[in-house]
Formats: sequence, C-alpha cells, structure tokens
Amino acid sequence: MRDRRPPRGAAAAENALVLPGRAWSGESALVAELKDRLPDAWTSLYDAHYRQLYRYAFARVGDRETAEDIAATVFSRALTAIDSYRCTGRPLLAWLYGIARNVLSEHRRRPAALPWRREGREESGTDSDPVRFADSIDLRDALARLTADQREAIILRYVVGLSAREAGAVLGRPEGAVYSLQSRALAALRRYLRVT
Repeated sequence: MRDRRPPRGAAAAENALVLPGRAWSGESALVAELKDRLPDAWTSLYDAHYRQLYRYAFARVGDRETAEDIAATVFSRALTAIDSYRCTGRPLLAWLYGIARNVLSEHRRRPAALPWRREGREESGTDSDPVRFADSIDLRDALARLTADQREAIILRYVVGLSAREAGAVLGRPEGAVYSLQSRALAALRRYLRVT
C-alpha cells in the first residue's frame, strides 16, 4: 500500500518547484495560482520557460521572428487553456511543449515563404557566412528526414537542452526510450550528412 502522506524533509524539497522570483510547494500550487491568473505566477512561468520554447520553435522553423511569435503564442494559448489543465504527473513544461507542437503544426499548414528566400532577411548570424548557412540548410534537411519522434528527441535534447528524463516527460516516453531514439537519430544524421 502506498503512503499518501505529504513528503517531508529532502522529499519535500525534491517536490518543491522553484521558478525565477518565486518557489511553490509543488506544481499543483503553481497551477492553482496560474488558474487564478496571478501575474507573478505567469511571469515566473514565462521567465523560466520562454527561452526553451523559443529554442524549440527556432529549431523547427529556422527564423528568429517566427520562433519568437510561436513561443509567445504558446503562453497566450496556455493562459486561455489553463482552466482545462489537470495535474496528471507529467510536468507543466510537457503541457507547454504540447501546445508548442500544435502551434508549430498550424504554422506549417500555412503557406509561407522559406526564411532564406524572404526579402529583407537579416544579414547577421549564420546567414552572413555562406558556408555556415549552407551547413544549417543541410542539417535542417537531414533533420527533416528523421522520424517525427527522433527529430523531437534530438531537438529537445540538443537544441532545448532538456535531460533525457525531461524529454521523456514531454514525449510521453520512458527515459530509456529517449536514449534509444537519440541514438538512432544520431546514427541516421551521420549517414545523411556523411559524417565519420
């Protein structure tokens, strides 16, 4: 029989949720404040996860402005949908990534010019170096050839910087499955890019 008493000592500290500027006793306490639309809770959530969601979107679309719009849209939709959120044991961040996947899916269905063909494109970063720009196109093409799960695992692990456990929570898979997806994806990328 499982002990249902609240955790104490080190276990309680493990369940504590700390976001920039504030700490909660657990994710359910944060969710309660988010549902109450408390600005401090939303600010802390935004400060803690905007960069990760931006990087995730940028890895998928390759355009800074579009990635910023997508990351902002995730928080806007989260604000609208927070009342329907239920604590199921998966981290709140996994819910945000689910919203991000939906926003990205909607974005892909809209006809749009490719970033490198758009007039007035920024001439900084990788675009200013033709070799790096060509390499980024090759990598984007290689990523597109991976299965959807492999691509998600690579982006979450290497672009966003999540641990295998965190990526597993986002993908709804065990940590070991993430390592397996990652390994197969890296082998496929080596083949596609002919890296030895």
